[in-house]
Amino acid sequence: MKGLVEKVSVLAVNYNRADLIKETIFSVLNQSYSNLEFVIIDDGSEDDSLNVINEIKDNRIKCYSISHIGHLGKLRNLALSKITGEYFVFIDTDDLMKPDFISKSIDVINKNNADFSICGVEQFNNKGFIKNLPVYKSSNFYSQEFKFIDVLYNRLTCCLPSIVFKKNILGNDLRFNENMTLPDHEFVSFASYYFKGIVIDESLISVRRHEKNMTAIEKVDSYFYFIETVRKFYEIKAISTVQKNKMLGLLHYLVGNYYLNHSNKRLATSNYKKSIIYYPFKIKSYFKLAMTWI
Repeated sequence: MKGLVEKVSVLAVNYNRADLIKETIFSVLNQSYSNLEFVIIDDGSEDDSLNVINEIKDNRIKCYSISHIGHLGKLRNLALSKITGEYFVFIDTDDLMKPDFISKSIDVINKNNADFSICGVEQFNNKGFIKNLPVYKSSNFYSQEFKFIDVLYNRLTCCLPSIVFKKNILGNDLRFNENMTLPDHEFVSFASYYFKGIVIDESLISVRRHEKNMTAIEKVDSYFYFIETVRKFYEIKAISTVQKNKMLGLLHYLVGNYYLNHSNKRLATSNYKKSIIYYPFKIKSYFKLAMTWI
């Protein structure tokens, strides 16, 4: 099958995941697609991570131990600088790949002359399976070809480890924004704007839910990064004024919800007002704004 002999670079950033990383490593090494390298950037872990990694004897593992940086964008870009494969994919060191994840992804990319593929994910915790998350949150917007506009409208389960990229996308100077603490969304947005992506209607990545996952504060920060990304696409005339205003209205509504749920009525009010200014047709914004007055 075309492409199955090409190397895939699996990339991971690790920090203090000694209790979880071994399972992640073996989910990569046990892929049915064996021509891969596993690049691990250990960001100065203070636990037993390096010993766990070094105990696994497989020449496909390339571990780089560095002094602690603590900045995801810089660490992801460092990992990109180490790849030697024709494809690459990131995996978080608490998540798992299903055995055929890489082979199915490469097959779909080649059959559709695409530059990347994205699959659904399943969530699990220490008690077992939680739920499946398809690529499109609603079947009303489903498209087999991945559309950047759907990323901006937040219609997708945009999980970076579920995306396998061709290395050629990096020739467009596409990198992670090192001024963002959570840069994945912007990276995927621009990848989907400049390149062709294909959706796989199957959950091939297992995402672990635990107490060290994204906090509520980090989640609201991600909405602000969404807002910044929308403005960038508007500046390059990739979206219209109407699209920009609708997206910003929806995002400020979500930020307002966060602050209302955390009893900060002042900031909730401010964001609901912005939501109404940008997108006055969202009735829920008026209802939520009224709740801040109670």
